[in-house]
Amino acid sequence: MSNDLELLPQRRGPEPMTAPPPQRPPLLVIGAPRSGFTLLISVLSEIRLRSGERPATREAVLRLVEADLGRVVADRVVGAFQLSGLGGRLLLNENFRRLTGGPRWVDAEDASRVCFRKYIGVPGLGDFTLVTRHPAALLQADRIVHSHSGAAVWPGLPEFAAHRRFASLRNPFGILNSSVFSINALTSEYIQRFVPPEDDNDLIRQRLAEYKLTDHAFFASLVRHLRRELEDYLPHRGKYVEMAWEDLILAPAATIGRLADAAGMPLTEAKAAAIWSDLAYRNLTGAHRHNFRAGHGRVGGWRETLVNEHLEMASAGGLGPVARTLGWDPAERLDPTRYSPFQQRVAAALAQGRVIDDTSDRDLFIFAFNKTNIDFSNFGFRVGEWRAHTRLERSCFKDEALERRVWDAAEAACAALNAFLEDFLAVPSDGSAAAAHDVFARHERSLAPLAPERYARTRRAVLEALATPLRRCLSRLATALRQRTRAPPPT
Repeated sequence: MSNDLELLPQRRGPEPMTAPPPQRPPLLVIGAPRSGFTLLISVLSEIRLRSGERPATREAVLRLVEADLGRVVADRVVGAFQLSGLGGRLLLNENFRRLTGGPRWVDAEDASRVCFRKYIGVPGLGDFTLVTRHPAALLQADRIVHSHSGAAVWPGLPEFAAHRRFASLRNPFGILNSSVFSINALTSEYIQRFVPPEDDNDLIRQRLAEYKLTDHAFFASLVRHLRRELEDYLPHRGKYVEMAWEDLILAPAATIGRLADAAGMPLTEAKAAAIWSDLAYRNLTGAHRHNFRAGHGRVGGWRETLVNEHLEMASAGGLGPVARTLGWDPAERLDPTRYSPFQQRVAAALAQGRVIDDTSDRDLFIFAFNKTNIDFSNFGFRVGEWRAHTRLERSCFKDEALERRVWDAAEAACAALNAFLEDFLAVPSDGSAAAAHDVFARHERSLAPLAPERYARTRRAVLEALATPLRRCLSRLATALRQRTRAPPPT
């Protein structure tokens, strides 16, 4: 297939040692779920690390705030469940306890805000997603800023206008196939804690996928969501460096080399190959231990699980034109006489109008129901209205009173935290420790009581990080003065 990587500059050797360090723009990635999005972020992150680049002071300091004090929201959510006696059964994956954890996007109502989706569940009660809203400049804490959406928006945001932008792409049939076999972080947390280890195997994915592939309404919702994501991207694709997932799998070192050049951080072929050796075919999402499906991740693997009815549904759902524009053949069809046993079961069920639903663990089934990459409007989820800082959405949680208490706790924590963040983000990029100290002092009564230890610990870490450059400068100055005033050696 063709893609814009072919337009990137040719590989070049490293800059001479005498040359000044190159100007390296910060990086931003967009891409649909299951399109190679996480892989692209991981590759670019490794490129930054291996190029010797170090985070700017602002990035490092914001990361200190986000990683520790930012957890006050998750702490208050956990506390609400603990007060209800359900703390030991709460499912809130570690990835979502980070303030910036979870899918994120620029707020449609206010482009200066960014939203994060958290997945929360309890066995026997169901689950819901909680969306929190914070200043978009907070994302300057990311090593690689990333989002599944917003191709039109990101280039126009002042905080991110200078970012070098990348996009992950993949054959839409491959994205759809990966989506039906994917296990989200909420389900991963449930499996890790409540499913016997001997039952944690690929049969879980196969049973869930059989349902998703034989329920016409579900598969059609995947198609609609993906079509909209790609249609939103196409008018702006010239503003992004594209990486095709297939290119990375088939020619990893060459593809990583091109990405490194585009990022302004050229690597040797050996370093590019080493990056792939470290990243290939393994989980890259930390506490979400089921993101990668062992033994898969092959180009064209969808041909062993999708059947022709799915390809026809994709075309009927309008995915054909965007797929063709991106370089894939939407008219491709499979030979039914060569279907795998899995395909034969799925094809037979579709022919009979029968939905395969063989997942006996209904908690597992409910948690695994996709809530990010589908059009969820026709599945009966409750959706709350926006409050100032939070929104409850996509809920099938049975205890609505507890759900409201959790929502109240999150709203209060976000209100206090966002007031702090607005002040802290207003400190100039090269802000002094004194300015940061003043911000912490102003929020001593409002935010600190919600997380006293986190507040004190974050304040110490931030002030230390901001003071360190000054101390180094004073130390170098003192050394130079000593050398200039030192008496000459005797002759």
